[in-house]
Amino acid sequence: MSKTMEATKKIFRQTSIYSLGTIITLGSKFFLIPLWTRYLTPADYGILGTLGSISSLLSVFFISGLTLSIVKGYVKYDSNERKILLGNVFLLLLLSPLIISICLTIFGEYIFGFIGIPFYPYFILIIWAPLFMTGFALIMEIYRMREEPFKWLGFKLGAFVLTTILAIYLIVFRGEGALGRLEANFFANFIIFFVVLFLLKKFIILRFDKSKIKWALILALPIIPHAIFNYILSLSDRLILAYYWPLDEVGLYTIGYRFADVTNMVINSFILAWTPFFLKAVKDDYKGNMPTISKLITFWCAGITLVGLVVALFAKEIIMLMTTPDYYDSYTIVPIIVASYIFRGLYGFFNISLIYAEKTKLFPIVTGIAAVSNIGLNFYLIPIYGRFGAAFATLVAYIITFIFIYYLGQKYLYLKLEKGRIIGIFIAGTAIFFCSYIISEILTLPFLIDILIKGSFILVFLLVLLKTKLLDIRKIFQLMRKK
Repeated sequence: MSKTMEATKKIFRQTSIYSLGTIITLGSKFFLIPLWTRYLTPADYGILGTLGSISSLLSVFFISGLTLSIVKGYVKYDSNERKILLGNVFLLLLLSPLIISICLTIFGEYIFGFIGIPFYPYFILIIWAPLFMTGFALIMEIYRMREEPFKWLGFKLGAFVLTTILAIYLIVFRGEGALGRLEANFFANFIIFFVVLFLLKKFIILRFDKSKIKWALILALPIIPHAIFNYILSLSDRLILAYYWPLDEVGLYTIGYRFADVTNMVINSFILAWTPFFLKAVKDDYKGNMPTISKLITFWCAGITLVGLVVALFAKEIIMLMTTPDYYDSYTIVPIIVASYIFRGLYGFFNISLIYAEKTKLFPIVTGIAAVSNIGLNFYLIPIYGRFGAAFATLVAYIITFIFIYYLGQKYLYLKLEKGRIIGIFIAGTAIFFCSYIISEILTLPFLIDILIKGSFILVFLLVLLKTKLLDIRKIFQLMRKK
């Protein structure tokens, strides 16, 4: 029992460190929004949002599921065999991106010509920048699986500071607009790549091993179609939105997404700490660790609902304070995107069960069904409703992925959940949101009064959780005190 409690404290501690890194970078991005919105037009944001979607798609082929083999390999192999695996993964991470980048440089103008953004130099920058991101992805996964969050934090902050300094110089002082942002990303990735080469020396052994490559590819190859479908779920809405609507509409959608990212930040920080903890806990003592796993999932559901409420309710005021009037309407999609992120986070819990069971071949089936639904809804809703249609299509798609992954995850690695409490938490959060949102939208209230009313509803949500015992606060303190 003491071992389980110590593990619980450890995952909360690591989540805090991962959250700190993301809070600092995301918080800095928030504070930089007033700067960017004065030097970047909505059309510039539209260009960055559109090219960002394509860059994310390229990363699917550049990195694919090879980082997943690192996650599983740290549990499967001992120290020396693990270094050989990492060396082979590193070689694979370099080879495939290089081939793809060369091909796209030659043929990319014909492939992307319909988008309406100049191929030179915009597309050239996003074609080659992800190649130099492969080493960064590798070292970050190594630090995570070694449970060294401070090194992960330092490297993340260093990369962010470098990219930001370059972006400020190119956008503000050189006046290069969207192109300056793309150039900053490219040059930062290039510099970081060579730093990573130095750091990787003690973690990898460059010895060709056919069996390791085969094992890594068996895990990774199903992730390519899965990641493509996931890309469609996450980012294709911008491309379809750009096709039917002016880039200004894409810019509003992109800014709305940026503010909703606070929710995603918390989710990702927990998953970063949760993955190594969960895989090791299940391997060491599945039955003995299940009570802690179950309780942690309930705590997470309460925490992410609270964060989602805060982001969704105060998005309007924050956007008004941090941007110019051109961007004010972007707040309207934030609640929908927040709900999408919550379902995406729930999906993240159960897909780890399939990773442990080495059933990654099921991922493309789940995301494929959701992607087809998402594309259909995007083409139906976006021409009529613009950014709102894109946001609703995304929400429906993530609900579909959660339903399917929950069923499959429970089938191959059953997790005993506190279902009644979890459902109650989400119902309470949804009810509180709609009550507060409706009052805020119907009544024209002074700025500070509106903030106070929304803050009161947040307190009501916490009281509901405690009074109805949907969240057992005493158990939280017990888990944090016990050794």
